[in-house]
Amino acid sequence: MTALDTVEFLGGSNVFGRAVSSDLELANEVARGFPSGALDVVLRTLQSDAISQASIYAVIGSARTLQRKRQRRTRLTRDESDRLARLARLAVRAGEALGSSEKGQRWLGKPNRALDGMRPLDLLASDAGSVLVADALERIEHGVLA
Repeated sequence: MTALDTVEFLGGSNVFGRAVSSDLELANEVARGFPSGALDVVLRTLQSDAISQASIYAVIGSARTLQRKRQRRTRLTRDESDRLARLARLAVRAGEALGSSEKGQRWLGKPNRALDGMRPLDLLASDAGSVLVADALERIEHGVLA
């Protein structure tokens, strides 16, 4: 998984207006604040029976604030962008670990015994929770049930 994979999950150059192809460039985009279009793309990609718009908003920030930013097409804050990048990175990683993006997305939205019955998605609002999700994915990649 590369920064480019994460950027493509967020909408790529169509959203960012330029090629973002390295971790440093992605970090700079987080610092600037992502265009709200990146959130639009993630919502279209992840929203399903198992993952609601509200649960995606809960990972990133205030639902009301995020809806307003989407309507006005304004940039996300640094913190919102950081959480959105984290969500995108781990969604890509889940797809790689499970063999397809669809399987990875289903895994993110279902309660997991290895995570004390919590949904991986719900843990992504914090760095500590994202470490647990990444560890669970690593165990899957190495053939240990997670």
